[in-house]
Amino acid sequence: MRLLLLSVFALCFYSLSSYAAVIYKWVDNEGITHYSEVPPKGVEFVKLYSEDIEPSKIGTVTSKVKEKTKVTDSELIKQQRAQAQDVCKRAQYNLKLLQTHTRLHRRDKTTGETVSLTEEERQASIEQEQKRIQAFCTTK
Repeated sequence: MRLLLLSVFALCFYSLSSYAAVIYKWVDNEGITHYSEVPPKGVEFVKLYSEDIEPSKIGTVTSKVKEKTKVTDSELIKQQRAQAQDVCKRAQYNLKLLQTHTRLHRRDKTTGETVSLTEEERQASIEQEQKRIQAFCTTK
């Protein structure tokens, strides 16, 4: 009976200690803190145990990473202008196509079949492309 009780106690003690993992913490050249179960090579690191780490510290991001991902206002404006020019060119092309040809076909999204464009659909598409040209082809 003592042997059985001792075995159960040893098993419980062993299973509790197996939950603790060794975690390595280091800071790279850019100031970013990393955590890993594998020790890094060629870098100074701190050895931590998983039960000693506060949950709030896991997964934090340094402010330097956020600074790198910021897009300046001028870059954003350039990107938006380039996208507007692309939409403008496509709208002008589509409008010219719709005004030049009267027998147009489109592919039905649900069935995948080729369907003839009715005159009402063509006129609605012309109106839509004209609105796109007004919205995206104006220089500001």
